[in-house]
Amino acid sequence: MPSLRGKIRLAYSSLALIVITLCGIAVFDLMFLERQVHEGVAVSDLNNAVLEMRRQEKNLFLYGDPNALGDTEMHAEAALAILQGEHAALSTVSTTQLLTTLAASIEAYRAMLANWREQRALRNNLEVDLREQGQQISALVDGIARSERLALANAVRKSRSWLLLSIVAVGVLVFLVLSL
Repeated sequence: MPSLRGKIRLAYSSLALIVITLCGIAVFDLMFLERQVHEGVAVSDLNNAVLEMRRQEKNLFLYGDPNALGDTEMHAEAALAILQGEHAALSTVSTTQLLTTLAASIEAYRAMLANWREQRALRNNLEVDLREQGQQISALVDGIARSERLALANAVRKSRSWLLLSIVAVGVLVFLVLSL
């Protein structure tokens, strides 16, 4: 029969090992959640750039705002810059094919904006094409944002499961130690 000192040593060693393991799991889990948040920020920045692009497009077509064309071009360039600069983060919540399609759509949108500036006679046709292209870009970014939110929700759900499992493991170990 083990001595009382041996039982206490075993209990403290077991608890220390479990606490260290749980801390390690918590650190890795937090690193994972931090990466998920970074991806969310990238998606949010992309979404905001596209929404601003569309808002300036509306100002151009509805109100004839002389600054709106330049602002629309600027936000389209910002969306492309985010796509390129945050490609690694965005590719974890979307497919490379979808990101390539989105970049091509934004490039086509920018080309239409350049035509808008140059061809006054064809503006009615270009307005329809620009609106459709902008709608397609918005739909693609909305899909990416939805995927990112689902990934974040899954990460939080997984984190919660690990936490509950850890609590149960500590409870069982404490019960076993107390019953020695």
